[in-house]
Amino acid sequence: TVILGFLTNDAVVGYYAASMRMAKISLAVLAAISIALLPRFSLLFHQKDNHAASELLNKSLRLVCFLSIPIAMGICCTANEIISVFAGSEYMPSVNSLRLLSFLVVIIGLAQVFSNQILLPLKQEKKILYAAIVGVVVSLSLNFTLIPRFLHVGAAISALLTEMVVTLMLY
Repeated sequence: TVILGFLTNDAVVGYYAASMRMAKISLAVLAAISIALLPRFSLLFHQKDNHAASELLNKSLRLVCFLSIPIAMGICCTANEIISVFAGSEYMPSVNSLRLLSFLVVIIGLAQVFSNQILLPLKQEKKILYAAIVGVVVSLSLNFTLIPRFLHVGAAISALLTEMVVTLMLY
């Protein structure tokens, strides 16, 4: 958002902010699930019960996919209505960025599973840090490349691709 404001104007920042807010609302549910399972994974990994941890991880991944994919598709398909109702008709240019950002719920949901349910209980915080650092570099590169040409849609593409890279690194 800061880079977008630096490279464009307030209206473009508003379009991006509106679409990002709408896209991230559903992440609270997935974050709660991920954080709630952290102590259980920590216990299972501490007890070296890899079979039980694997079963719980499979259930968690299925739950994240079961929730996030329909949410993403729903947001993508109803982006016009969501923007119109929650942001107002003056924010209709943000529909395309919302459609792109709607898939963040799937990508970030998976990233939370990899980081909060696997890497943290296994005391692999350094790998999470490396993924975050790579994410910053990717984000900056993509933002300065895409925003001047595609404005708030470029910022949305950058956010989506950055989260994909971070999630792949966490995996």
